[in-house]
Amino acid sequence: MFTVRELRKRGYKVTVHHSRYISPEFGGKKRGELVNALTPDLTPKMFDPRGGVTEVTITGQNKYGVFAFVTKSKCRKDENYNRKVGVKVALNRVEKFFSEGL
Repeated sequence: MFTVRELRKRGYKVTVHHSRYISPEFGGKKRGELVNALTPDLTPKMFDPRGGVTEVTITGQNKYGVFAFVTKSKCRKDENYNRKVGVKVALNRVEKFFSEGL
């Protein structure tokens, strides 16, 4: 299994973005509005503790040229959001990509 640290040591650029749902009482839509978790004017209390999306982007160069690979891990609304698990699930999907020799 790959880790972000391992991929960076291999020379790939790895970017991780976490998005969370805003609780309806703080202006989110009925089910909650998905926003970047690092939005500066939002406080942790405003986020719904359940559900979210983690997106991992890996860019690098191989024998075919420059590539970018994007994978997402979506947490259901009935699951607690966990950044570490989201990254782990997204990176599991990357293994097939790299096992093909790219």
